[in-house]
Formats: sequence, structure tokens, C-alpha cells
Amino acid sequence: LQDAGMPVFQPEAAHAVFLDARRFLPHLPLENRPAKALAAALYLQSGIRVDEHVLPEALAQRGMAVVRIAVPARRYFDDQLRWVAGEVRTLHLRRGEVPGLEPFPAPPGLAGSLHTRFRLATEGVTP
Repeated sequence: LQDAGMPVFQPEAAHAVFLDARRFLPHLPLENRPAKALAAALYLQSGIRVDEHVLPEALAQRGMAVVRIAVPARRYFDDQLRWVAGEVRTLHLRRGEVPGLEPFPAPPGLAGSLHTRFRLATEGVTP
């Protein structure tokens, strides 16, 4: 991914690859949740499930947005990892098409208070 120009954090971790969602999707302001938007776009494109990485408060306050691609040890073959990398590169080529997300109210009740729901952002994103 780094050789293809993807915004990967260095040094890489042995168990995951971390993408800088703000550099991957520079057209999205932080309030449009670039990490969540990147994760959703990758899932919709290819079925690959990744998510926003929870950051320490100091990094979150600096406006960082990170997506973690987990790579469990001895669970995947090289061709599978190359396919995932190819899907990330394909999404990167059309990154300007990825819309932002915004939270919206969850249904009442305990489950609703524990989960945040998102929809396509209606402001601040150019179609």
C-alpha cells in the first residue's frame, strides 16, 4: 500500500495496517467522519470490514482520523492480502466520490443509547 502511495502510518504494526483517513479523503472535513466514511466505502465496494481506530485523546484532539485493517497472524494467504490491498488502491483512485457521514438520532431505549447511527452528510460535501 505504501509503494502505491496510500497514506499508511509508519512503522507498520505486525497485526494491522493503519490508514490516515484524513489524507485518504482530504475533501472531507473532520465533522463528516472521514474514518467512518472510508470504512463504509470500503465495505460497500468490496465487503472488507474495517473500522475507525480508537485513538488516545491527545491524538483525537489533534484531528487525526485512522482506519485499522486487522491482519491476524497466520490467518490469511498472500493472495488474499494482495486482494485487500488492491481494493484499497481501487477506492483510493475514486476517493473524491466518497461522501462524508453525519450522526443522526438513534431510536429510544438502551440499545439506541449505546449505538450511533450515521447517514450521508447533507452539508459540507460536494457531490
